[in-house]
Amino acid sequence: MAERVVRRCVRCEEFSLHYTRSQPASGTGTPRIVTPCVTCKKVARGAEWSAVKTDPEKVRKKREQDRRYARSEKGKARARVYADSEQGKAARQSYLHSAKGRDVRRRARQQERARRHFRRQLALGNAKPPPTMCERCHGPPTPHASNPVGFEAHHWLGYDREHWMAVIWLCIPCHRAVDNRLDQEEVRQERAEDALYRRMNEF
Repeated sequence: MAERVVRRCVRCEEFSLHYTRSQPASGTGTPRIVTPCVTCKKVARGAEWSAVKTDPEKVRKKREQDRRYARSEKGKARARVYADSEQGKAARQSYLHSAKGRDVRRRARQQERARRHFRRQLALGNAKPPPTMCERCHGPPTPHASNPVGFEAHHWLGYDREHWMAVIWLCIPCHRAVDNRLDQEEVRQERAEDALYRRMNEF
């Protein structure tokens, strides 16, 4: 069980808040293991990430590890605790009022309007029904509890009003793969634009 105490850090030699934990020993008693202070931990993690992000393979493994942790029960519980904290609420409000947060909400509303319109037209018989095979991999449907049909409509031209009915039917794995690829391309485009903006402002 971790405890918070004020002690001298073994790295920076400053008095600050520490976390201690008990470690069972083969002998008698349970010696106390003192970890570095919070500031030194952050510095060490930053240096570790700086060394990792220069290698694309290490970056991919690190992101996959983070995704697995976020999907685990421990990661979900920690995320809930942070979301309910004052720091988490302040960060959420800051993100919602930022330019990126407003753009994400605008895109989410646009996507929902396009999906609602297509579902309405599909119910009225004005849209093409789901096929018997995926239009990307030509495989069979992949039904599950929330989607017994096994196919999902993908707006391959975007969510603008003139493209609300331009959809292709994909199986769930193909739809996830296509969406992830589009998200990665958008992130790369945003990073390229940011880099160009920084270079233009250097002169």
